[in-house]
Amino acid sequence: MKKIDLKRLVLFSIVIFLSSVAVFSLSMSLSYVLKLTKQVKLQTETPKFHVAIYLPETSHSFFNLMLKGAEDFCAEEDVALSVHELDENSSQLFAAPYTSADGTVIYSFSDTKDTADILDKIAETSTPLVLIDHAIPTNKPYTHIGVNNFELGCYIGEYLFKEHALIYPLIVYSEKSPGMYAERELIEMGLKSTASYKLEDSILCAVTSQNMLDAEEIVSSLLSTKPRTNIIIFTNEDDTLAYAKMLVEQNKVGTHRIIGFGSSDAVKDYLEKGVLDALISVDAYQLGYQALQSVFEICQNGYTSSYVNTGFDFLKKSGNGEGGQK
Repeated sequence: MKKIDLKRLVLFSIVIFLSSVAVFSLSMSLSYVLKLTKQVKLQTETPKFHVAIYLPETSHSFFNLMLKGAEDFCAEEDVALSVHELDENSSQLFAAPYTSADGTVIYSFSDTKDTADILDKIAETSTPLVLIDHAIPTNKPYTHIGVNNFELGCYIGEYLFKEHALIYPLIVYSEKSPGMYAERELIEMGLKSTASYKLEDSILCAVTSQNMLDAEEIVSSLLSTKPRTNIIIFTNEDDTLAYAKMLVEQNKVGTHRIIGFGSSDAVKDYLEKGVLDALISVDAYQLGYQALQSVFEICQNGYTSSYVNTGFDFLKKSGNGEGGQK
């Protein structure tokens, strides 16, 4: 009797084991079939739209993040994206009006008449056009995505007015951040409007090149001729990092008040350590994401907002951040 029960137990165990193997094999097969079906669908599905984006070299962290935002939106909405890197002469931009793209997104180095003419030609083809970071005067309408630089200038001026008895600022623009440089008059106008009587002299300005290391030399040279300068404002993350590193290495932290620019962990670390007094942070990822969202809306619906203000954050070394207008 015991032998019969043992045989039944063994037989039952074998049946359970084989059933488990069968269920497992079936589930694996179904999973593989579903995965294969999804891959075939992705390979055969036609994207909703094709958008061409023109950006400066994406090796710079700012533009790399911008591209990431654009790519993420395209992945979400099934949009094909072709990426074109612009050189300082924007030579690739001349072909933009003649592509077969459903929409065009551009971050231009310049706002020259030649550039404006190219934008007009794109608009004449009825191709949706979105510009990132700075507006360019043209004869045709387009959508602009970016920071309101007049508001940014006002915000900086308010901060300086509260923190200083007298203000002798140096604003360091850069060819690496062409949008900020193109709208420098708006930044300075905003700063002057809120810094008020504490801004005694005209605003001192400098421009760094594409060279990642020339911020130290250019700023140091200016400071030697303008010793009253007590605040330095950077408009590019690479310049901020280069100058902050120099201050630490040469034990010069605190000789001038520094407002940096950027959103990376590296530049925020200098803020936390007190090398920077404040930090202007512009979300490059959102610039790219919002630009693709806008051109997508035009392609799909025929319209979108003519201007999208992505705003900025203004962070202080105390750790208390203040957001600019969004």
